[in-house]
Amino acid sequence: MKLKKNTLVPTSHFYIYLLKDGKSLKFGRYGMGSTSLLSDQLYADFYEFASHFAEIHPVSDRVLVYIHGFMADFELFEQKAGYILQDQIFKPLSDTYPVVISLKWETSPDYRTSVMTVENTGATFYKVLQSLLSHQKSLGVNLTWSFLCHSMGNRVFSGIAKADQAAFQIFHFGTICMMAADVPSSIFEDELEWLPKLAERIIVFVNAKDRTLEIANWLVTYPRLGKTGPLGPHQNVFVIDATPINDHEGLVPKISKHRYYYASASIRAMLCSIFQGNEKVVLKGVQYFLPIKGKK
Repeated sequence: MKLKKNTLVPTSHFYIYLLKDGKSLKFGRYGMGSTSLLSDQLYADFYEFASHFAEIHPVSDRVLVYIHGFMADFELFEQKAGYILQDQIFKPLSDTYPVVISLKWETSPDYRTSVMTVENTGATFYKVLQSLLSHQKSLGVNLTWSFLCHSMGNRVFSGIAKADQAAFQIFHFGTICMMAADVPSSIFEDELEWLPKLAERIIVFVNAKDRTLEIANWLVTYPRLGKTGPLGPHQNVFVIDATPINDHEGLVPKISKHRYYYASASIRAMLCSIFQGNEKVVLKGVQYFLPIKGKK
């Protein structure tokens, strides 16, 4: 269908936007233009958002949550990268995940400050997701939460997971994909050592040539999960090596080796396969077996 200028096709992709003050929230839904993903609807409050969410998501128990990285909430990136994600990952997954929620967070331009404070962002998001879970439970639907997290978005996720632990582990975690994760390589030894036992599976994507994580290490020094992988093997944690891929699209992704989650066709196809529930995937001739805990 050819779109008229400014015409948006409605999607079942919602967003929750936390502003820089760490308290103010906006709720909305995206629409697809001819080449951009744009806000199509802004809800008055959480209750209007939850009501509309329930209308679109009446029976399925699975939700896919996307969390962007540092300084990725700016409009142009959201429009262009978001369009690719929606068109080539979220839309093909609509049978498995009828609804996607993007957690947008207004980023401080100070990287060091963000490293120290961004888990608080995750804790705030958790309260909203917990309210949404309660709303769906009241309608007889118990949600399973899968996550696609990029770069510092993995720190936001860590804040969500820690808040859930403090709330006596209310969430049922599905598949968690940690892309180019800007978190310590020791995260499963200390901060989230309990998470692999709860999630259906955790998949860590690494790229040894990730230049953005190299720069991050100059600013705040510690080994990054997205560059070196976990310190040791962990049951239910699987590592995919994205270093060999060579199909980065766009100048910045090619240089940085950091944005492959949306800028590499081979990674996009793999993510679709993973979130569709496949346990065997192939990347650059290497086969990975990614069993789902509890799957018969």
